[in-house]
Amino acid sequence: MKNFFFSSKVPYRWDLISNISFRTFVAISAAEDVGDKFKFQFSWENNIYGEPIKTTIKDVEIEQAVLVDQNEQYDIYLMIFDIDYDAYGIGNEITSLNIINGRLRRIAAAEPQITGEVIILDWYMVYNVDKMFGISTV
Repeated sequence: MKNFFFSSKVPYRWDLISNISFRTFVAISAAEDVGDKFKFQFSWENNIYGEPIKTTIKDVEIEQAVLVDQNEQYDIYLMIFDIDYDAYGIGNEITSLNIINGRLRRIAAAEPQITGEVIILDWYMVYNVDKMFGISTV
């Protein structure tokens, strides 16, 4: 995997004050030694349309060590990247219905690194909500 790109629309029901998280399930492609590492970088921008995501100041990196009892081929890891909703400063915060574009890529980890590939199985965004939905007062 070189780069994985995605786009997500911020839901109307988001609470507007909590950080958003990008979560992905990944699996290691081969059995690895416990303690070997792999690392991902998640870059994001909001409200850019049709433009590529560049490496920005809005990068989040996670390094994961292979764990005991999770070192066999196709063992799964959940990686959680937090998106700082006000990284652009006051007055430029992410708001409901904005578009968040992202790029996920594997980068070099500290030694020892895993020898195999990391497979992306699924991804999703998590937003805290504070608004009721589907309730009528009439």
